[in-house]
Amino acid sequence: MRISKFWAWFFFFLLWEVSALLVHNSLFLPNPRETLEALIHILQKGESYTFLLYSALRVLLGLGGALILGSLLGFISGMKKEIGILLMPLESLLKTVPVVSFIMLALLWLGSRGVPIFITFLMTMPIFWSAAEESVLKADVKLLEMMDVFKLSFRKKMKAFYLPWAKQYLLLAFRQSVGLAWKAAVAAEVLSFTPLSIGRKIQESKTFLETADLFAWTFLLLVLSYLLERLVGREAKEY
Repeated sequence: MRISKFWAWFFFFLLWEVSALLVHNSLFLPNPRETLEALIHILQKGESYTFLLYSALRVLLGLGGALILGSLLGFISGMKKEIGILLMPLESLLKTVPVVSFIMLALLWLGSRGVPIFITFLMTMPIFWSAAEESVLKADVKLLEMMDVFKLSFRKKMKAFYLPWAKQYLLLAFRQSVGLAWKAAVAAEVLSFTPLSIGRKIQESKTFLETADLFAWTFLLLVLSYLLERLVGREAKEY
Protein backbone atom coordinates (compact mmCIF):
# COMPACT_ATOMS: atom_id res chain seq x y z
CA MET A 1 0.00 0.00 0.00
CA ARG A 2 1.40 3.36 -1.04
CA ILE A 3 1.40 6.08 1.63
CA SER A 4 1.30 9.70 0.44
CA LYS A 5 3.70 12.31 1.77
CA PHE A 6 0.77 14.11 3.41
CA TRP A 7 -0.08 11.12 5.58
CA ALA A 8 3.56 10.52 6.37
CA TRP A 9 3.90 14.08 7.67
CA PHE A 10 0.55 13.85 9.43
CA PHE A 11 1.75 10.75 11.28
CA PHE A 12 5.01 12.50 12.18
CA PHE A 13 3.26 15.54 13.67
CA LEU A 14 0.73 13.32 15.46
CA LEU A 15 3.58 11.32 16.99
CA TRP A 16 5.28 14.58 17.99
CA GLU A 17 2.09 15.91 19.62
CA VAL A 18 1.48 12.68 21.53
CA SER A 19 5.10 12.53 22.68
CA ALA A 20 4.92 16.14 23.89
CA LEU A 21 1.72 15.35 25.82
CA LEU A 22 3.38 12.35 27.48
CA VAL A 23 6.52 14.29 28.39
CA HIS A 24 4.38 17.25 29.50
CA ASN A 25 7.39 19.56 29.75
CA SER A 26 8.07 22.09 26.99
CA LEU A 27 11.61 22.52 28.28
CA PHE A 28 12.41 19.00 27.05
CA LEU A 29 9.95 18.65 24.18
CA PRO A 30 7.75 21.55 23.02
CA ASN A 31 4.63 20.61 21.09
CA PRO A 32 4.03 21.64 17.44
CA ARG A 33 1.89 24.65 18.46
CA GLU A 34 4.61 26.07 20.72
CA THR A 35 7.20 25.53 18.00
CA LEU A 36 4.97 27.27 15.44
CA GLU A 37 4.52 30.25 17.77
CA ALA A 38 8.30 30.45 18.23
CA LEU A 39 8.76 30.22 14.46
CA ILE A 40 6.31 33.08 13.81
CA HIS A 41 8.02 35.17 16.48
CA ILE A 42 11.42 34.57 14.83
CA LEU A 43 10.13 35.43 11.36
CA GLN A 44 8.64 38.69 12.66
CA LYS A 45 12.12 39.88 13.62
CA GLY A 46 14.03 41.56 10.80
CA GLU A 47 17.39 40.45 12.21
CA SER A 48 16.42 36.79 11.76
CA TYR A 49 16.72 37.11 8.00
CA THR A 50 20.26 38.45 8.42
CA PHE A 51 21.23 35.30 10.35
CA LEU A 52 19.63 33.09 7.70
CA LEU A 53 21.32 34.98 4.86
CA TYR A 54 24.80 34.90 6.37
CA SER A 55 24.57 31.18 7.15
CA ALA A 56 23.34 30.47 3.61
CA LEU A 57 26.22 32.48 2.14
CA ARG A 58 28.75 30.52 4.22
CA VAL A 59 27.27 27.24 3.01
CA LEU A 60 27.33 28.38 -0.63
CA LEU A 61 30.91 29.63 -0.38
CA GLY A 62 32.03 26.35 1.16
CA LEU A 63 30.16 24.32 -1.44
CA GLY A 64 31.50 26.49 -4.27
CA GLY A 65 35.09 26.03 -3.15
CA ALA A 66 34.55 22.29 -2.70
CA LEU A 67 33.02 22.02 -6.17
CA ILE A 68 35.96 23.79 -7.84
CA LEU A 69 38.88 22.17 -6.02
CA GLY A 70 37.22 18.78 -5.53
CA SER A 71 36.34 18.54 -9.23
CA LEU A 72 39.86 19.56 -10.27
CA LEU A 73 41.46 16.95 -8.00
CA GLY A 74 38.97 14.35 -9.20
CA PHE A 75 39.69 15.02 -12.87
CA ILE A 76 43.44 14.86 -12.26
CA SER A 77 43.13 11.66 -10.21
CA GLY A 78 41.03 10.04 -12.92
CA MET A 79 43.28 11.05 -15.81
CA LYS A 80 46.61 10.42 -14.08
CA LYS A 81 46.54 7.20 -12.08
CA GLU A 82 49.92 7.92 -10.45
CA ILE A 83 48.72 11.27 -9.11
CA GLY A 84 45.50 9.64 -7.93
CA ILE A 85 47.51 7.17 -5.85
CA LEU A 86 49.58 10.00 -4.37
CA LEU A 87 46.43 11.92 -3.42
CA MET A 88 44.64 8.88 -1.98
CA PRO A 89 45.84 9.49 1.64
CA LEU A 90 44.48 13.05 1.53
CA GLU A 91 41.10 11.86 0.28
CA SER A 92 40.95 9.17 2.98
CA LEU A 93 41.91 11.71 5.64
CA LEU A 94 39.10 14.07 4.65
CA LYS A 95 36.58 11.22 4.72
CA THR A 96 37.56 9.73 8.09
CA VAL A 97 38.74 12.49 10.45
CA PRO A 98 35.88 13.63 12.77
CA VAL A 99 34.45 17.03 11.90
CA VAL A 100 35.00 18.31 15.45
CA SER A 101 38.78 17.83 15.04
CA PHE A 102 38.78 20.02 11.94
CA ILE A 103 36.62 22.61 13.72
CA MET A 104 39.08 22.90 16.62
CA LEU A 105 42.01 23.29 14.23
CA ALA A 106 40.13 25.81 12.08
CA LEU A 107 39.41 27.91 15.18
CA LEU A 108 43.15 28.22 15.74
CA TRP A 109 43.88 29.02 12.11
CA LEU A 110 40.95 31.14 10.94
CA GLY A 111 38.91 32.50 13.84
CA SER A 112 35.19 32.02 14.31
CA ARG A 113 34.00 33.77 11.13
CA GLY A 114 35.94 31.58 8.72
CA VAL A 115 35.37 28.23 10.41
CA PRO A 116 31.91 27.37 8.92
CA ILE A 117 33.07 28.04 5.35
CA PHE A 118 36.24 26.02 5.83
CA ILE A 119 34.43 23.09 7.47
CA THR A 120 31.72 23.03 4.78
CA PHE A 121 34.49 23.01 2.18
CA LEU A 122 36.38 20.14 3.83
CA MET A 123 33.34 17.97 4.49
CA THR A 124 31.88 18.21 0.98
CA MET A 125 35.01 18.29 -1.18
CA PRO A 126 35.47 14.47 -1.16
CA ILE A 127 31.99 14.05 -2.66
CA PHE A 128 32.85 16.25 -5.66
CA TRP A 129 36.27 14.63 -5.86
CA SER A 130 34.76 11.14 -6.12
CA ALA A 131 32.10 12.29 -8.62
CA ALA A 132 34.62 13.95 -10.95
CA GLU A 133 36.98 10.97 -10.76
CA GLU A 134 34.12 8.56 -11.48
CA SER A 135 33.06 10.62 -14.51
CA VAL A 136 36.57 10.32 -15.96
CA LEU A 137 36.78 6.58 -15.32
CA LYS A 138 33.40 6.02 -17.02
CA ALA A 139 34.16 8.21 -20.02
CA ASP A 140 34.27 6.81 -23.56
CA VAL A 141 37.74 5.32 -23.99
CA LYS A 142 37.73 5.88 -27.76
CA LEU A 143 37.10 9.60 -27.34
CA LEU A 144 39.91 9.82 -24.80
CA GLU A 145 42.27 8.03 -27.19
CA MET A 146 41.24 10.39 -29.99
CA MET A 147 42.09 13.43 -27.85
CA ASP A 148 45.48 11.89 -27.12
CA VAL A 149 46.08 11.31 -30.84
CA PHE A 150 45.38 14.99 -31.56
CA LYS A 151 47.54 15.93 -28.55
CA LEU A 152 44.98 18.24 -26.99
CA SER A 153 46.15 20.22 -23.97
CA PHE A 154 44.68 19.58 -20.51
CA ARG A 155 42.73 22.85 -20.75
CA LYS A 156 41.19 21.93 -24.12
CA LYS A 157 40.31 18.43 -22.90
CA MET A 158 38.52 19.91 -19.91
CA LYS A 159 36.58 22.45 -21.95
CA ALA A 160 35.68 20.22 -24.89
CA PHE A 161 34.90 16.96 -23.13
CA TYR A 162 35.40 16.47 -19.39
CA LEU A 163 33.31 19.38 -18.06
CA PRO A 164 30.25 18.74 -20.29
CA TRP A 165 30.49 14.99 -19.63
CA ALA A 166 30.89 15.40 -15.88
CA LYS A 167 28.08 17.94 -15.44
CA GLN A 168 25.47 15.33 -14.52
CA TYR A 169 27.84 13.66 -12.04
CA LEU A 170 28.68 16.98 -10.40
CA LEU A 171 25.05 18.11 -10.18
CA LEU A 172 24.14 14.88 -8.40
CA ALA A 173 27.16 15.31 -6.13
CA PHE A 174 26.03 18.86 -5.33
CA ARG A 175 22.58 17.60 -4.45
CA GLN A 176 24.06 14.93 -2.17
CA SER A 177 26.32 17.52 -0.53
CA VAL A 178 23.65 20.07 0.41
CA GLY A 179 22.38 18.35 3.56
CA LEU A 180 25.90 17.54 4.75
CA ALA A 181 27.00 21.12 4.03
CA TRP A 182 24.26 22.60 6.22
CA LYS A 183 24.93 20.14 9.05
CA ALA A 184 28.67 20.80 8.94
CA ALA A 185 28.30 24.58 8.69
CA VAL A 186 25.81 24.91 11.55
CA ALA A 187 27.82 22.53 13.76
CA ALA A 188 30.84 24.75 13.11
CA GLU A 189 28.80 27.89 13.87
CA VAL A 190 27.61 26.41 17.17
CA LEU A 191 31.07 25.32 18.33
CA SER A 192 32.85 28.48 17.16
CA PHE A 193 30.14 30.93 18.33
CA THR A 194 30.07 32.49 14.87
CA PRO A 195 28.27 35.86 14.94
CA LEU A 196 25.28 36.45 12.64
CA SER A 197 24.54 32.76 12.16
CA ILE A 198 21.85 30.14 12.65
CA GLY A 199 24.31 28.18 14.77
CA ARG A 200 24.72 31.13 17.13
CA LYS A 201 20.93 31.38 17.58
CA ILE A 202 20.70 27.64 18.21
CA GLN A 203 23.44 27.96 20.84
CA GLU A 204 21.63 30.89 22.47
CA SER A 205 18.36 28.92 22.49
CA LYS A 206 20.10 26.06 24.26
CA THR A 207 21.85 28.38 26.74
CA PHE A 208 18.62 30.19 27.69
CA LEU A 209 16.58 26.93 27.68
CA GLU A 210 14.33 28.18 24.86
CA THR A 211 13.69 24.75 23.38
CA ALA A 212 10.82 25.89 21.15
CA ASP A 213 13.15 28.46 19.58
CA LEU A 214 15.76 25.74 19.05
CA PHE A 215 13.17 23.63 17.24
CA ALA A 216 12.06 26.64 15.17
CA TRP A 217 15.60 27.51 14.06
CA THR A 218 16.19 23.86 13.21
CA PHE A 219 13.02 23.87 11.11
CA LEU A 220 14.25 26.94 9.20
CA LEU A 221 17.55 25.18 8.63
CA LEU A 222 15.73 22.18 7.17
CA VAL A 223 13.66 24.43 4.89
CA LEU A 224 16.74 26.19 3.50
CA SER A 225 18.48 22.87 2.92
CA TYR A 226 15.39 21.44 1.21
CA LEU A 227 14.98 24.45 -1.10
CA LEU A 228 18.61 24.39 -2.20
CA GLU A 229 18.49 20.63 -2.75
CA ARG A 230 15.30 20.93 -4.82
CA LEU A 231 16.83 23.70 -6.93
CA VAL A 232 19.87 21.60 -7.75
CA GLY A 233 17.72 18.51 -8.24
CA ARG A 234 15.62 20.33 -10.83
CA GLU A 235 18.76 21.31 -12.74
CA ALA A 236 19.96 17.70 -12.66
CA LYS A 237 16.63 16.42 -14.04
CA GLU A 238 16.56 19.03 -16.82
CA TYR A 239 20.05 18.05 -17.84
